Amino acid sequence: MIFSDKQPVTVTVCHYQNSRSTFSVDGGKGIPFLNGDALRLTRSKYGLSIIEAGDGFYGAVHNKLITPIK
Repeated sequence: MIFSDKQPVTVTVCHYQNSRSTFSVDGGKGIPFLNGDALRLTRSKYGLSIIEAGDGFYGAVHNKLITPIK
């Protein structure tokens, strides 16, 4: 999904029956959410530069899976 950076985005947890919800970023440890908890996302005043060297993460994984062990 793509959202405008002009307005905050709020996600409110609504559990169905005995389901559970967690929030995680980039595969990190999940933070449990209770029914009615809300997560509010806003644009940061800080920028982010992504630097990729060589084949990058997915290229390295691909090479390790495809290249035979010597």
